[in-house]
Amino acid sequence: MNFHDHLRSSNLSPRTIIIYDQWIRRLERWCYQGRILPDRITRAQLADWADTLPATWATRKSARQALRHWVSWLGREDPLHEAIYVPPKVRYSCRALTVEDAHTLQETAVVYGGREGLVVLLGMYLAARRAEIAAMRWDGYAEGRMRFVRVKSGETADLPVHPVLAVALDAMQPRATSDYLFPGDRGRPHVSPTTVWEWVRHVGQLAEVEVTTHRLRHTALATMNDATGDLRATQEVAGHRDPATTALYTRATKARVSAAVESLGY
Repeated sequence: MNFHDHLRSSNLSPRTIIIYDQWIRRLERWCYQGRILPDRITRAQLADWADTLPATWATRKSARQALRHWVSWLGREDPLHEAIYVPPKVRYSCRALTVEDAHTLQETAVVYGGREGLVVLLGMYLAARRAEIAAMRWDGYAEGRMRFVRVKSGETADLPVHPVLAVALDAMQPRATSDYLFPGDRGRPHVSPTTVWEWVRHVGQLAEVEVTTHRLRHTALATMNDATGDLRATQEVAGHRDPATTALYTRATKARVSAAVESLGY
């Protein structure tokens, strides 16, 4: 069994498998440049390699997890991966737009319309990532729902469409010339995620709101959780496997913190 198959047998997501495989390829290149046999690398040598990586929690954590699987695949009993130092995780803050900015952006997207306006609404009402928006298909839109493939897990999302988004989709659908919502050019089936990012930024500039596609996702999930207090439902929309990940996209407003404290009755 090769390392890639070993990762697949560990029930990891397709995206995680690719990332972990890339980490090991990167380590192997470093080893060959230093005339080191990868499967005989020492803890000290691995620590030297780790020093070439950005000293961020996310980068070091990902590399360390990849090495943990690799060590298991090699059959080595020493916890080699522990030689990679992972710095403390920086406290995460929600990047959602304020209620006022979200309202202004939504109104601007509706008035501006077209492809640019639609991508903003897809991010605001489906919490979809830019790569997911870029690849959305018209046959995924039916019976008041939108189905699309999640880029991280490869699973199919099936979410209800908000009335505001439905109006924008219904206005665009009769003029569709492709199976994709946003057909590409030069032989590409659909636009690139970068194009989606640029369209969102353009509408944001018109609205005088600093926004990216990822901030739209934060805004959708935070607003949803604020309104319902239902983290489990928000997790379903986000497509996260771990509710702790969804919690990072939510915000604790002063009003909700006050309500939480006032709820204490003994």
